[in-house]
Amino acid sequence: MRPYSYARPRRDRELLRRRYRERGIQITLWIGWTLVVVLTAYLSWRGDRMARLALNLVGLLVHCSVAGVIGLVALTLVEMRLCPWRFLE
Repeated sequence: MRPYSYARPRRDRELLRRRYRERGIQITLWIGWTLVVVLTAYLSWRGDRMARLALNLVGLLVHCSVAGVIGLVALTLVEMRLCPWRFLE
């Protein structure tokens, strides 16, 4: 009788590596998207401050919304290019 082995089969390890890599790609893309939206808000606010204008919340909302939507489309296209098997269904 063989002793019980705690080592995972090779197939399971490959699946785990692929899942971790996919998670890493997703996390990296979402962090990048968040930074783009925050940077857009900062630049909009800074432009108003440099021109000595009052805080324009509507303009800030519009700029961040447009950057967010364009960023989500770009994020989806990049993810489709890197992980096409997730979009087959």
